[in-house]
Amino acid sequence: MYTNEDMLHRLALLENKEADLENENVRLAERMTTCESKYTMLKALFNSLHNTDQSNSCIFNMLDILRPSNSPINKTSAKRRRSRIVSRGLEDGKVAFTATNSNDIGHLGNHQTIIFDRVVKNIGNHYHPHSGIFTTIVAGVYVFFVDLRAMDHATLAAEIVKDGSTLVVTYTKSPGVKYLHRAESNMAVIHLNQGESVWVQTVYVTQPTGLLVDDGSSFSGFLLYRDLYHLKGIVTHKNQTIKSIEKPTTFSFFTFFDHYNKQTKKDSLFVLGNWGKNG
Repeated sequence: MYTNEDMLHRLALLENKEADLENENVRLAERMTTCESKYTMLKALFNSLHNTDQSNSCIFNMLDILRPSNSPINKTSAKRRRSRIVSRGLEDGKVAFTATNSNDIGHLGNHQTIIFDRVVKNIGNHYHPHSGIFTTIVAGVYVFFVDLRAMDHATLAAEIVKDGSTLVVTYTKSPGVKYLHRAESNMAVIHLNQGESVWVQTVYVTQPTGLLVDDGSSFSGFLLYRDLYHLKGIVTHKNQTIKSIEKPTTFSFFTFFDHYNKQTKKDSLFVLGNWGKNG
């Protein structure tokens, strides 16, 4: 026969188990949200690689245009022919960054920039960890991603902005359970011109201190593809123009073609250059 004290004890145990199950459901929901966000990022990266493959096809088509059918290059023995392509400036087109917060972020007001001070990766050095602002010098389409993990009892609405204009908003509200933090994320795909900036700022907060968990939030971005440039170039051999071409491309670099001439038994250097933006 159970006493009242035993019944109360068993009831307390059941309530604790119920609370644990609710907390586990919250954690599973957070993990699902994170997985969905990562899937979105991977899909964007896949599309970026697909665009790069198309750009490479464009370059190979351009090389076919450069080679006249009756040129010594095409008549050279396949065994002796060799080509060397030296590119300069491709690294300038690589832009990507990820930054997190090294300490708890608190004392945030409304419409205040969130500074992610710990840089994980900053290819191109376009992100500034002291200000939390990304400023581009490469015009093109970019992907930005923000993940915010709020402390218990904290509510936060934040937005990704472009030069002060709202792009997307994310809303984070912890369930009110001690040591249980809730994360929310969002992503924006936008076009940026040279000199334009993007950052994350608060919309409103309900707790002035202890707002974001240390190393639990992040701000990331990368260049999906550059603006289309127009190629205006010439191919020269021994200071004589062989062929002039004009073709669009997304890259900005100089290319050299070094081929072996079977008749003269000498190497010939062909130079492609002079790049300018279309329009």
